[in-house]
Amino acid sequence: MARETAGKGWPVTVSIGAVTFLRPAWDVDLMVQRVDAQMYAAKRKGKARIEHAVVCEAQDATTAGEPSRERRATARVVCNQPAAVHPEADGRGAFATIRDLSVGGVGLLLGEQYPLGTVLVVEPMTRGARTLLARVVRSAPVEGGWFHGCELSTRLEEDELRRWLENRPAKTV
Repeated sequence: MARETAGKGWPVTVSIGAVTFLRPAWDVDLMVQRVDAQMYAAKRKGKARIEHAVVCEAQDATTAGEPSRERRATARVVCNQPAAVHPEADGRGAFATIRDLSVGGVGLLLGEQYPLGTVLVVEPMTRGARTLLARVVRSAPVEGGWFHGCELSTRLEEDELRRWLENRPAKTV
């Protein structure tokens, strides 16, 4: 790139920050912040540099308590759908807001914190969407309660995800 821009007389330099995540973090925003920090480190060290880091575990890049395997293989869609949630072990339930949803995971906003590993039954208040079985893999306090990142016991098919997001009734076969 330096050769091309110099050959054309352009006074342009490029600083690049790169991170190889061997086990990506749950939160893409935190991963982007880590890459951004590498870019600014390159700029501080001089023009036309590349700074690269290798992060072995998700906790190295973000915070403890996040899953140690990739959870962001698919896009998560913000949906803000209401649901009833209760731990599989007991019947006491709570209302939740499903903040985001993907074919393999769900983000729940709840008034209380559930421990990591808790299996939750998530019953949609959306006609036609099926009940989900999810396991808490991370939680954090947020304004209005606790955010719980959960993995689903089975992946949602594309049409099921669409029903959740579009609030359409399921087709009977």
